[in-house]
Parts: sequence; structure tokens; C-alpha cells
Amino acid sequence: MLNLKKEYKIAITVVIALGVLIWGVNFLKGKNIFSSGLTFHAVYSDLEGLTEASPVFFHGYKVGSVRNIEFHPERDKKFIVTLSLEKELPLYKSTVAQIYSSDLMGTMAIQLLDGTPDVLLEPGDTLKTSIKEGLLDQMSTTVMPLKDKVESLVVKIDSAISGLSTIFSDANTQNLSEGMKSLSYILKNLENATAQLNREMAKGGSIHNTLASIDTITGTVNQNRDAIVSTLNNMSRFSDELARLNLNAMAFKIDSTLRVLNVMLQQVQNGEGSLGLLLSDEDLYYNLLDASANLNKLLADVRHNPGRYINISAFDFGKNVNIMVDDEEAKNKEITYKVKVAQSDVPLDIKNKLIRNKFRIIEESDGKRYTYTVGESHSYREIISIRDEIAHQYPNAQIVAFRKGKPVKVNKALKLSERKN
Repeated sequence: MLNLKKEYKIAITVVIALGVLIWGVNFLKGKNIFSSGLTFHAVYSDLEGLTEASPVFFHGYKVGSVRNIEFHPERDKKFIVTLSLEKELPLYKSTVAQIYSSDLMGTMAIQLLDGTPDVLLEPGDTLKTSIKEGLLDQMSTTVMPLKDKVESLVVKIDSAISGLSTIFSDANTQNLSEGMKSLSYILKNLENATAQLNREMAKGGSIHNTLASIDTITGTVNQNRDAIVSTLNNMSRFSDELARLNLNAMAFKIDSTLRVLNVMLQQVQNGEGSLGLLLSDEDLYYNLLDASANLNKLLADVRHNPGRYINISAFDFGKNVNIMVDDEEAKNKEITYKVKVAQSDVPLDIKNKLIRNKFRIIEESDGKRYTYTVGESHSYREIISIRDEIAHQYPNAQIVAFRKGKPVKVNKALKLSERKN
């Protein structure tokens, strides 16, 4: 009796174990043997790797699984997939059971796509089907054009590298190096030229001075604009007056004058009249030559012996002093004479001014006063002549004397220049 009970216990245990095993295997397959669920069918021409127990989703929520897959008994190369839905869903005639890849590993599943709410399907009815392109297929579709472009790019890069290899050959590299040296030399010269230009443009440079001179000239023109305008107006009036002149009458008068002059010249050439006799008389010609020679001798004697002919007066002390001045003696003792035209504590606007288009005014300064003189000579007589020539323009001009560059009194300079017998 006890042995019988043990056998019952073992049999019950085995049965229970088998039941748990069968339930577990079906559970792992996605089947619930204790719940039949709602069964629907779908027909596919390609399962894309779909297997029994593959999940069924509705809007991402698992509502069932694939219960069975078998060949269609009536339609060649078709498969009947039986879906077991654990949740009650309103499936319509337009609802589609679509096979798709649920992850990157290619696990296939079915998703139920909403249809138009029209005719409700009953369990056991057949759903419409479709197959969605998998992620790998999508990636392949996207990558293939990119692959072609990459291959084309690789070919172009290879060509570019070949071109660069040709460019950077030994000969071209040497040429490029020489070109860089030349470019460096050019840039260095450009830098030096720029520095030179900067120095010239800086204060004291030639360009700066030129621009300053131009600015000064422009300022002078602006200051004398009225005078220039007046001059141009005078020239315009002169041109108008010249246009109004009777040039024909003037030409006739000039022609008449030339005719008279021609007659006079013919008379002179023929020895007629006083001028003709003067030019044709040989005795008169030789007498003039003798007079010129005697005059040269006289001037030479006056130059070497001025005391015989000239009585020089010095007015330093209001008295006359008879001095026989020797220019050579003054030169030997480094005595010079100048004509002082002005003296002032501040610079005057007469520096470098020309008097009678002949004598230029020189400005000299001892640091305190400014002295303006014209002429410079060892000859006292020559300086007197200059003073007399400019006296109408500078009536207060005075003769000043210097010895070895230092001022001395005129009377003392004359005594030092006295000729010694």
C-alpha cells in the first residue's frame, strides 16, 4: 500500500512537471495554453524572417503573438500566418497586418495599422497584409548612393594625389623653392621701399619738405589771389586793347620807318652825311683807337696810383681825412667793406631780396641783432659805388668795415689799407 502511494506521488509529480514544461515552452514561444485569445489570419508571399511566437504590436503595445505559420493550401508560394491576440481590439476590414523589423538586429514582428472605421472583423477573418522595408534595407538604400559618391570621391582624390606627386617632383620642388626665394627677396625690397617712403614722408624728409613747399606755394597763391586776378584782368584788357588796335596801320608805319632806315643805312654805307663820314674816315678810326689806348693806360695808372687822382673823405668823425687807399693792402690784411642797409632786433622780411636786380641782401646775426648788408669787396671805392647806386632806395645805407670777419671802424680800416711808399 505504501509502495502504491509512492508510485502515485511520483506519477503526479511527473505529470505536474510535464505540464509546467509544456506551459514553459509555450510561454517562451509566446503562447498561453490557458488562453486561446482572438485568432485572425494573414496571408504573405514573403515572411522576411518572421517566426512563430513573433510579437504582434498595436501602436507599440504588444497585444499578441504569431501562433502558427503554414503554407497556403490553395495559393502557391503563399503563407498563412495565424495571429493570436490576447487583447480585444476593434479590427476593421481596412486594418493592415504589416511585417516590420523591430530592432537593429533584424527581429521581425507584426504591427497592426489602423484602418478606416468601417466593417468590423470577426475572429477567424483574414487581415490585409504588407511588408515594411527593414532598417538594414533602409540603411542600404541610403548608403548605396553615398557609397557611389565615396567611390567617385576616392577616384578624384587618387587623381589629385597623382597630380600633387607630379607638382612636387624634384624639378618642380626646386623651381618652387627658387620662386619662394625670389618672392622673399621681392617682399624684402618692398619692405625697404616702404620704410624709405615712410622716412621721406616723415618730418624732415624730401617728400614732406616738397609737400610743405607746395603748401607754402599754395598759401602764397591764396594770399596773392587778388593780385593774380588783377594781373589776369590786366592781361585780358591788354589783349582786348591789342585786338582793337589797327594792326594794318601800324604795319604800314613800321614798313615806312624801315624804308627810311634803309635809305639812311645806304647813305651811311656810301659815306654820305656826318655819320657816313664818321664811319668811312680811316683817320678818325685810328684816332679813336689811340684815344682808347691812352684811356686804358690812364685807368691802369689810376688803379695802381689812386692817390694821384682821388681824394677820399671819411666821415666817421665829421672831418676830412686824406688817405691813399691800396686795395691790395686791404686784401693782404683781410679787410673787407660792405654796405649796411638795415639793422633790427628781430628778423626783417628783406632777406635775399634783390636791389636793382643786381645786389642781393644778406642777413647776418650775432645772436642779438640782425644786420642786413649788400656787396662785399676789398675795394673801398667799389663799395662807395654800390652805396651810391642804391641810395635812392636805401638813403640811410652806411659803409661798414670788417677785418678777419670782425667789425672795425671804417676810419681804422682805411688807415690800415693805406698804401706804403
